[in-house]
Amino acid sequence: MIRSNMKALLLAGVALGVAGSAVAADDQKLEKPFRLSVGAFFPSDREIRDITDNVHFAFGLSYDFWRRKSGQAGNDWAAALYFDGTFRDKDDNRLTNLGFGLNARVYLGEAQENAARFYLGAGLGGYSVHWRVAGLSESKFVFGGKGFLGVETPSGFFAELNYTWIDNVEGENPGGFMAMIGFRF
Repeated sequence: MIRSNMKALLLAGVALGVAGSAVAADDQKLEKPFRLSVGAFFPSDREIRDITDNVHFAFGLSYDFWRRKSGQAGNDWAAALYFDGTFRDKDDNRLTNLGFGLNARVYLGEAQENAARFYLGAGLGGYSVHWRVAGLSESKFVFGGKGFLGVETPSGFFAELNYTWIDNVEGENPGGFMAMIGFRF
């Protein structure tokens, strides 16, 4: 079941990228291609929350390697490499997630001067999950993905909410919600 979900998620990500390039008309200049963010991660698994806490530190860094605009009044598209991480220590228990992958964003509506724009997107990648409980530890590399939505100002500030889905480790789900703020540069 999980493998078929991963295949469906992968196909959806590829379809999103192909659709963006198929309807794209103009390459966009890659101004401010880096995105740096910090925030909070909220694990969705109750046992993980009980052991490590309800809120974990989260960070992200991404690089937009491709941008296109579709049509005169179309939506802008972007594709990026991303690196996300979350961690939390509590009473010698720890959960660390480090993810690396590709994501695609679509900005909704036409860009207007001095107006914030909403965007949504999805990503797929590999996640290194390190889990330590009561002195016993396990590290595992698993596949995962994320869906996100956000708002970005013309100056480069942005706020984003996402859900990260990661394959189970030791019967626990290390994924969850993230609330992030950041800056493009």
